[in-house]
Amino acid sequence: MSMRRIAAFAVILAAQPGFAQLPKPTPVPLVGARSLALSPDGKQLAFSFQGDIWTVDAAGGRAVRLTNHIEMDDNPVWSPDGTWIAFSSNRYGNNEIFVIPSEGGAAKRLTWNSGSDVPSDWSPDGKTILFSGRRDTAENGLFSIDVLTGRLNLLMQDMMSIGSPKFAADGKSVLYTRFGFPWYRPRYQGSAASQLWRYDLASKKRIEVRNNGFQHLWASFDPNGKGVVAVTVTDKTPSSSFVGKPIPKFVDSPTRTPNVYAIDGPSKARRLTSFVGYNVRFLTVARNAEVAAFENDGAINVMALDGKPAPIKVYAAIDDKTTQEERLVLTSGVSDLSLSPDNKTFAFTVRGEIWTIPIEKGKGPNADDATQMTDWEGSDTQPIWTPDGKFLFFASDRDGACASTAWRSPPRP
Repeated sequence: MSMRRIAAFAVILAAQPGFAQLPKPTPVPLVGARSLALSPDGKQLAFSFQGDIWTVDAAGGRAVRLTNHIEMDDNPVWSPDGTWIAFSSNRYGNNEIFVIPSEGGAAKRLTWNSGSDVPSDWSPDGKTILFSGRRDTAENGLFSIDVLTGRLNLLMQDMMSIGSPKFAADGKSVLYTRFGFPWYRPRYQGSAASQLWRYDLASKKRIEVRNNGFQHLWASFDPNGKGVVAVTVTDKTPSSSFVGKPIPKFVDSPTRTPNVYAIDGPSKARRLTSFVGYNVRFLTVARNAEVAAFENDGAINVMALDGKPAPIKVYAAIDDKTTQEERLVLTSGVSDLSLSPDNKTFAFTVRGEIWTIPIEKGKGPNADDATQMTDWEGSDTQPIWTPDGKFLFFASDRDGACASTAWRSPPRP
């Protein structure tokens, strides 16, 4: 075969679909980072994603995975010199405190307790880690643990729930929350809302910082030591109307939406962000720089405390640790039964999806199996048949977690 024929044959083969190359991959920013923690200088950001601890430049970019474990690693906290990161992990059944070099390395376990220990802060000298928990009593306490020896030191106790302790810059006092609903109830208003308190380590006095019936979440001292930065609200979100009274139109606002506030005393609070709808979560403030970061509607935002927030894009090399598909035989967990107009089919909800199943057994090995009608990562519930029995209406969070919208299923098979 001549060289001319060989070249022509090669051109023909290259033109065939089977020899086409894959398209150039398009980087997709990750969504779902939680438990954000800025480095002391505000230049790096640690976070938890898919159960591991990662770090990334505070301006965004490609993230580096620090831990790689099948169990949940969460709640990273930087040491004052930025060389270590403390975090919690349930590798041994319950949350314990670990430390790992911020540049990567082996994780070291610090606590050995049957309860749950989650790190909140490092002492300014980097010798101890601060956390809240219990040890041999019913009372809740604030503890510090020596990072070299593992020796525990009880700072104070309280009959009520306390948490999220943070050292002041001089190490002489600790900011903490008292009472409090979980962080996923940020708009709660009432006597159980999270209060801000300060504990003076020398005098052992407890000083109330702010208690106005609203939640105060992810609080910390600001870098200059003049006040506190936290996620809270200044206006109550209306509750449901009383039975028999009309439901008024709800209008959200920045004061009703949990935003970042600079707090200086019981009655002084200055709003630093103005989001409406989706609340600010996982607020973190750098120890030595007036920089804050937080998550809002799935996006990581970074801001100077005297500036405006800006979203950053974070990319990561992500692969599933386990197979994400499995074959299940579901025999329980059914809810929201709805009978079709011809009385031949039930529609129902199980595991957040809409299914149908015939009432009478059909012919064939799988004739009486349920048919899955929806496939959505969120929640599809409350199916209702149309009068002709050809469609189903159902409630779904496809328009966002804050909304429940009626959707129509595909035609009935």
